Amino acid sequence: MKQKIAMEDIMPLIREQLMQNGQVAFSPAGISMRPMLEGGRDTVYLERIVPEQLRKWDVILYRTPEGQYVLHRLIKKTESSFTTRGDHHFYSDRPQTFDTLIGRIYRFERNGKPHSVQDLSYRCYVWFWMMSYIPRKGIRCIGCRCRKLLKHN
Repeated sequence: MKQKIAMEDIMPLIREQLMQNGQVAFSPAGISMRPMLEGGRDTVYLERIVPEQLRKWDVILYRTPEGQYVLHRLIKKTESSFTTRGDHHFYSDRPQTFDTLIGRIYRFERNGKPHSVQDLSYRCYVWFWMMSYIPRKGIRCIGCRCRKLLKHN
C-alpha cells in the first residue's frame, strides 16, 4: 500500500540521500509533468547536480522562495538563474536562482519499467514535446474559445 507523504516531510531524507549517495528515488505528486510523469504512479530518480551540469530540457527539482517544491523541465539557463515549465503547462515559472536547485532526474519508472533520460525514445519524446509547444498552445486556445462560444449559445 502506497502512503502519501508531503514533500516538506520527506525533503530532509531526500537531501540527506543526495548528499550521502548522490541519488534518491521518490514518487512525485501532481499533474504538471503530464504526460511524461503521472503523480502517484511513476517513480523518479534524482541525482545531485551543480548548475554547470544543467542542460536545456533537463527535469529538475527545486524549492521556490515561498517554500514550494517544483519538479519541472528546464527551458532557460543564464549565468545567475534558470527558468522551468511543467510539460502540462503553457506558461513558464518565474526565474529561480541556483541556490534553490535540489537535483535532476536521470531516470524514471512507469509500471516497474525503467526509462533513462539518455534513451533515444525519451530524447525523441522531449524533442517532439518541446518543439510542439506553440502548436499545442494554439490548439488549446482555440479549444477554450470554442467552449466559451458553445457555453454562451
